[in-house]
Amino acid sequence: MTKYLILILLSLLLSSCSRESYFMFQTQNPKNLRFEKISHYVAVNEIEVPNYLKQDHLSIIKENKVSFLPDKWAESIDTALQKELVSYLLKTLPSYGVLEYPWQKSKKAEAEIKIHINDFIYKNGKIVLSGYYFIKKDNEEYKKVFNFSEISSPSPKQIVENMKKLYKRLEKEIVKNLKVLTAKRED
Repeated sequence: MTKYLILILLSLLLSSCSRESYFMFQTQNPKNLRFEKISHYVAVNEIEVPNYLKQDHLSIIKENKVSFLPDKWAESIDTALQKELVSYLLKTLPSYGVLEYPWQKSKKAEAEIKIHINDFIYKNGKIVLSGYYFIKKDNEEYKKVFNFSEISSPSPKQIVENMKKLYKRLEKEIVKNLKVLTAKRED
């Protein structure tokens, strides 16, 4: 009887562990990249995230408190966001090389991007992405505050899809402002 009880408890424990899902943040790899002669570099610093994003579980705000779902990120979210930005820059700026943190100091970056995320979470029926970023170019520093949101269901799959959508919006804004700053160089 004790053996059966142990087996039942073990199977319940294993079945509860198998309910976890793992999510990748990566939206897509750049395909068919054609690199022109690289004459300029953009450097991407570490992405700063709040403490609740530094663990591997999906986070939500429930009753004004951060809660963690059993679903997990397959890799740390700050690393995933950095990789995603680098991928997007490579795809949209083919004549630029992209240096990831920590980059070789022997290569001089024309511009440097630093993102600080205050919130990237599901709360009150929405995904919220807020914070600020800097683009440093020569002696100029451009700072931009962002606050995006997207209506979402509380399902983990929908949360992740909407997080990807909001981050893509941030990437597009960063590239647009980077192009404006680097166009000043050519004037």
